[in-house]
Amino acid sequence: MSTKPTSSTPRQIVWSDLDKTKYYFWGCTVFLGIRLCVYPTNLIKTRLQVQRGTTVYRGSFDAFIKVFKAEGIMGFYRGFPIFALGVIFGQVYITTYEYAKHHCDHLNEFMQGLIPGAVASVAGQSLSVPADVITQRLQLLGMLRPKEIPAERNHPELLRKPPPASRDHTLLGVCRRIMVKDGLSGFYRGYFVSLLSNVPTSGIWWATYNCLSVMVSYNVYCLATHLAH
Repeated sequence: MSTKPTSSTPRQIVWSDLDKTKYYFWGCTVFLGIRLCVYPTNLIKTRLQVQRGTTVYRGSFDAFIKVFKAEGIMGFYRGFPIFALGVIFGQVYITTYEYAKHHCDHLNEFMQGLIPGAVASVAGQSLSVPADVITQRLQLLGMLRPKEIPAERNHPELLRKPPPASRDHTLLGVCRRIMVKDGLSGFYRGYFVSLLSNVPTSGIWWATYNCLSVMVSYNVYCLATHLAH
């Protein structure tokens, strides 16, 4: 099956048809707004996942209350600047997909989605995994503060843990600790697992989308043509 327009099939919108300035501006703006709204829940989820039992938070609602009381509204946005870079990474992903798809236009619809989708996912994960590692480290800063724990005397081991140095609470401090402890590979923890999960998913998703979009657009075109006559 070919995506090239003929007298009996509608023409599909391609990358060259888009106004790139508007696409990148509105794409980044909308997704930045979405990330701004969902980031507090992402931070709470990360903290709940790494704590042992209920030593700090008894649940999601309890975590929201304690983070707000101990760290204020800005406590919900620890690491957000790095997380926000995901907006740019998303544009890299879709640009890589469209560029790769342009060079696969001689293939069928399935392969035009499968190969570019996989390539785009590799590009996206190569950027997003280090950002995720740094973001999660920043999200955990301040988690073990004594004033966040309602019954300190029940958890003396947490109180004995010295607070991290203030310079380590910065982005550069976190990056420095990762580099000293694990080297460059520390920024890519879970990278290959992410590839195994996301590359096939991305390729199959775009391949399915391509095939269905051609089939649906063709059927709609035929129906409209039939009704017009």
